[in-house]
Amino acid sequence: MSYSWEYTNEPGARYVGVMAQDLLAREDLSHAVFIFEDGPHKGFYGVDYSVLGLTCVRESEFDGNVDTLLVTAIAA
Repeated sequence: MSYSWEYTNEPGARYVGVMAQDLLAREDLSHAVFIFEDGPHKGFYGVDYSVLGLTCVRESEFDGNVDTLLVTAIAA
């Protein structure tokens, strides 16, 4: 499943990607989740997209196809 969000430090720019909590629910994908240890997001979950072979994209670039999030699709 993909989600859309707006980063607090980049108002008006929306992104599409996966949610850490969804990955934590899957034993085979939970290794891609980390917790920010300092900074403004300390204690929040994050996703290491490179571990999954995925990326997040601007909502304006998302065509509704989850394959758009595959790094191989972007590099092609």
